Amino acid sequence: MGDKIPLYNIPKENVTLSGFKLYTLKNDKRHNPLFPNMPLQTNVPHRHNFHEICIFLEAEGYHEIDFKRFRVCNNSVHFISPGQVHLISMKGRCQGYILAFTREFLEMGAGNKETLVKFPYLNGGGHPFVNPPANQFEHLVEILKQIKSEYLNIQEESQEIIRHYLDIFLLKSKSFYRSETNHETGKYDQTDAYHNFRSLLELHFRTKQKVQDYAGLLGISPIQLNRLVKKGCGLNASELILDRITLEAKRLLVFSDLNNKEIAYQLGYKEPSYFSRIFKKRTNYAPSDFRDEMYEKYQH
Repeated sequence: MGDKIPLYNIPKENVTLSGFKLYTLKNDKRHNPLFPNMPLQTNVPHRHNFHEICIFLEAEGYHEIDFKRFRVCNNSVHFISPGQVHLISMKGRCQGYILAFTREFLEMGAGNKETLVKFPYLNGGGHPFVNPPANQFEHLVEILKQIKSEYLNIQEESQEIIRHYLDIFLLKSKSFYRSETNHETGKYDQTDAYHNFRSLLELHFRTKQKVQDYAGLLGISPIQLNRLVKKGCGLNASELILDRITLEAKRLLVFSDLNNKEIAYQLGYKEPSYFSRIFKKRTNYAPSDFRDEMYEKYQH
């Protein structure tokens, strides 16, 4: 049975700059052959096998990421991780850019291959954007200008130079991210074990559903893991595990032809009725009701 949602790959047009592309936003009507519009359809549900940073200079609308709707406004930056289902809907004129890059591009040449651990918004977290003040946003625009300049004049060293500018852009965004998440929840933690847990969860959520499974992989006790996760995001580890499983169930219900029983088996539940009870507890919907409501929504 097929998956209904398109998975976009990053084009491989330039050997010197493999794994990185710079586009203007889809609704940006200016004709700029140097920076073409994103060639893929972005106003319908889709996902990528690469990372995307949407830099909105002038924009109004909304951005739906994994069934959550976020406002798009001037001077904002949105982050989309591989596998996330999203769509962008704009009202009127839109000006901005998209940085598209693979994990391999970001980590190439890095001694530490856990580069993404430094940036929680690149791991499909619940706060996928920053809205810095206009005067602070200008710092990001200046970095973007440097990336644009290097992108237009590709030399042998351009890949490494752009990667360093991208790292600076992400580090600068991180300072805004920490400020905004601290303001909202008072909770943000940089502990490697916490982010390693999030990475392991992404790899194993279909087969490992117990806190002790992940604690064992990390070499710590379940109590220690729960303490780290609680400090990191305000939830315990079992809640994050269930949240990730529930998100995947939502994706499969809406964007695949699998029935409830098949989805339950894919997510490691031998008893479909138990899966249905868990799903309803987490979402207040029976799986079939959720599918019907989302189908109606995306048809309109």
